[in-house]
Amino acid sequence: MRVPSPCSRTGECKEVFFWRTSVVFGSLRPAPAPGRHSALPGADLADCKLVAFPAGIYKAMRSVAEGIHRISLANNELRALAGRFATTFSQLRELNLEGNLLHRLPEELGSLLHLRAINLARNKFRRFPEPLAAAPALESIDLEGNEIAEVPVEVLASMASLRSLNLRANPVCPDMRLLVRPLVPFELLLSPEGDVPEA
Repeated sequence: MRVPSPCSRTGECKEVFFWRTSVVFGSLRPAPAPGRHSALPGADLADCKLVAFPAGIYKAMRSVAEGIHRISLANNELRALAGRFATTFSQLRELNLEGNLLHRLPEELGSLLHLRAINLARNKFRRFPEPLAAAPALESIDLEGNEIAEVPVEVLASMASLRSLNLRANPVCPDMRLLVRPLVPFELLLSPEGDVPEA
């Protein structure tokens, strides 16, 4: 089945395709999902110049939202994500928000019980987005290329499922670097000190 999509601001004809159990936005392109979860059914709204998640998509996908396990909204112009996004797509395993203008996340994101990986690289975060601490299955967080100077050690240490946190290209101060590494039981990726951007 093929129905028009309300998501395009680019002049291109964007369409919603329902194909078997997958939902893909765009010209039949798979939603990017590196790693072992790449076969998950997903939706791709990357590179659409979106400034907000289209309200019409919630309605169009109401009957299949629980079958969506990964979504890419990479390389748009999003400044905020509504709590409705998390409550609608409650079965998400992977979420790609790289390359937007986000500086915070809704508290509802912590209710995503199955979320395993989130990509928030190249956004505008100045602090670690603490709603992520409530997501019990979260294993991988990519925050490369943001503006984070301090790392909430106690919050991160409480995240039992976390395996990897990428903070490369963030202005994490030297004292914080020395403090954090011995206290967190997961892989913490930081840029070499000489490559750290200024806060």
